[in-house]
Amino acid sequence: ALDQLVRASEAAGTPTSLRIIGDPRDVPSLAQVNLYRIAQEALTNARRHAGPNVTADVRLRYSDDDVELEVTNTGRAVIGSRAGLGTLGMRERATSMGAFLEAGPRESGGYLVRVRVPLA
Repeated sequence: ALDQLVRASEAAGTPTSLRIIGDPRDVPSLAQVNLYRIAQEALTNARRHAGPNVTADVRLRYSDDDVELEVTNTGRAVIGSRAGLGTLGMRERATSMGAFLEAGPRESGGYLVRVRVPLA
């Protein structure tokens, strides 16, 4: 349902793209829900905090061993901010799947949220 999430993000005023890389594989239901919610939170944060003219990109990468979700935006990074409840929730979702969440400002500007879920 990431395509629907991307359309909703665009309808809310954030130009958003979706790219699926690799051959789709079966992903456990819990992981599907958690990846969706992580993407949803990352896009909400972009809309709320990244400033005007922000764009977002959602990428879902399949490999033989894992699936990776990456959500980036071109907005401003909030300097000196501490992780809020949304980021904490994303980390908890990642941990529940045996995954690690990377979230923070990008060197090129904007913000990155990435989680790789092992499919073993």
